[in-house]
Amino acid sequence: MASFLSSSGCDVMEVFVIASQIEHKDTSGPATFTSFASVTVWHFDNCADTLVRYAYGTVSALSPEELQISKKLDSARLQTTIPVFDEVSGASFDLAVDLSWAGVGPLGRQQTTTHFDTPGCIINSHFQGRSRPAQAWGSVSDETLNHTPELSVSASLDSVKNGTVVIGCN
Repeated sequence: MASFLSSSGCDVMEVFVIASQIEHKDTSGPATFTSFASVTVWHFDNCADTLVRYAYGTVSALSPEELQISKKLDSARLQTTIPVFDEVSGASFDLAVDLSWAGVGPLGRQQTTTHFDTPGCIINSHFQGRSRPAQAWGSVSDETLNHTPELSVSASLDSVKNGTVVIGCN
């Protein structure tokens, strides 16, 4: 996740980017991977008190070349094109995204396990999360404007693994 804020004169621009890679594994069989990236661009003209752009979009099934996340959550890279829709103009267009993340803080960890057991029903759940503060930089641009000329105002690199086993419980 990365959030960017920039301003110049009357213009204020906020950009929010999420990139995710999901690993799913059942009790049998190999793991499967899915991924997605989404972007939201909000552009406001303070002098005219006017919303100039509110565009958003998502792309899924990113290739390993488009989204790279280090296992230790110390870096990530997203290079893809995301089709977006602008609520203000009603237009659709592509945003070229080329962002990098670098971990800048300690790795935090969280883990929980729950067990629910009644006659004929057993549910076991496990959650493991890791998160590291980060700095992000790069470009989110249309054909004329880079919407992220500054470093991110907030960013993080996160990893979540969870699973649930249900026995019985008709």
